[in-house]
Amino acid sequence: MAHHHNGIEPGGDAFLYRQGAHGRGIVARGTIHSHPAPAPHWDPTRSRRGATTKIVDVELVEAVPVEHALGVDQLEAVIPDFAWRKVYSSGRLVAASPAERLRRLWDWHVAEEA
Repeated sequence: MAHHHNGIEPGGDAFLYRQGAHGRGIVARGTIHSHPAPAPHWDPTRSRRGATTKIVDVELVEAVPVEHALGVDQLEAVIPDFAWRKVYSSGRLVAASPAERLRRLWDWHVAEEA
């Protein structure tokens, strides 16, 4: 979350969005437990040079197997006002209205997978 730390508050939702050659999709939801705070950079080379990043504590509360991820096609169909194919390593903040739809979609998805 190096540059994307505004609007992150304890008690908010965090969604783990997996991406790469295997595909994109949400595989877990968690609850944020801290404000963004500086920490040593995750890349050891950069950390040795003194680089930092910002992190938050997140408690994962629900997850699905990666092969049952809430896929990007479904996310785009229900929440088209968020650029699901432009999520980078540090994450993105989802605005209030799309966030509500995301939470409802995730809840439905988890219930369907149970």
